[in-house]
Amino acid sequence: MLYIQKRMEPPAQRAKRIEIQHSDGWKSAVLGDTEIIRDYFNQLPKSEIRDSLIKEQKGLCAYCMRRLDLGGAHVSIEHWAPLSRDKNLALAYSNMFGVCDGGKSSAGNAKKKVLCCDASKDDEATMKINPLDEYQMSRIAYLSDGTIYTLSEDADLERDINTVLRLNGKLDRKNGKRIADTETCLVKNRKDTYERCKRWIKELDKKNKCTSAVIGKKIEEICNSFPMEEYAGVTLFLLKKKKQQLEKRGL
Repeated sequence: MLYIQKRMEPPAQRAKRIEIQHSDGWKSAVLGDTEIIRDYFNQLPKSEIRDSLIKEQKGLCAYCMRRLDLGGAHVSIEHWAPLSRDKNLALAYSNMFGVCDGGKSSAGNAKKKVLCCDASKDDEATMKINPLDEYQMSRIAYLSDGTIYTLSEDADLERDINTVLRLNGKLDRKNGKRIADTETCLVKNRKDTYERCKRWIKELDKKNKCTSAVIGKKIEEICNSFPMEEYAGVTLFLLKKKKQQLEKRGL
């Protein structure tokens, strides 16, 4: 996961949102009128919203960091706070993320699929983990086997990662061991990304070019790219860790 800095609300959405909020139907809708609220949400200009979300997320899913394509193919608009829990947030751009389909569109037995992201998250589920929280995102870490976890070992954040979003695949409830990867092979893809980054660092070492300045330049290059490379959070985690080690050594 990566820290996301929200852009301004798209003009087309802002105009439609204001129109909706001034309507009698919207004013009379109350908490619990979920279908009515959803119908109003569906009146928003989805194409413009998706494109804006993809751009501010550097082309990656807000949760798993898979590639999202401009044009909106297989891109869902996710409400971080469920629209059933807060009427006004149902239309708020600040409450929206662009997410992948979580594996729903892949071929295979639907009952055996291990879905992730929005596809795994229940419509009523509330979460603590939030890509808009810079501190939280700074505590996200990765193991060499592709596992995502939190440095703070926060129980609520770990629950969201493992149970709500299923970013580590299907885990055994008793011992926490992985039973299966997600339908989108999230764990494998993060593992591959981890290994590629480690090889790149190793090659720099061989050439005696592994300095904090070189690593810092690579970090800046990745952060400023669009679209950002898939699973960039894994690469950035390793590079920042290496940069800190080099700085301590005065390199």
